[in-house]
Amino acid sequence: MKNYNISKLAEALRQFRLSYNLTQEAVAAELGIDQSTYSMMENGSSEWPISRLFKLAELYKVDPAHLLSYDRSMPISPGSNYQSGNNNKYLNQTNKELIELYERIISLEKENLHLHYKLENHPKR
Repeated sequence: MKNYNISKLAEALRQFRLSYNLTQEAVAAELGIDQSTYSMMENGSSEWPISRLFKLAELYKVDPAHLLSYDRSMPISPGSNYQSGNNNKYLNQTNKELIELYERIISLEKENLHLHYKLENHPKR
């Protein structure tokens, strides 16, 4: 997870959607959101609740950690390693740590954006 960032999760969302031959509209409908909101998730330009991670994992039939640790070299095998209907099975300590890490990354990304904004808008002396 050393090189993990939000853009990797966004890329995972896109790659899984394409592997399942789904449209953004179809995935958005499964999540109960509109297509534009899902598009922002897939582009990495919006925050979203962790609960959506579990809905996406169920949709793609993977462990939620698989989405968080997605690497382009990983093959996507639709329906290969997730049994739907029991998300609690996957809330083991490792996954809880991944969720905490994801939430921390979101927080750090916000801080980073704020600092960049301050640097860009601070008058030079």
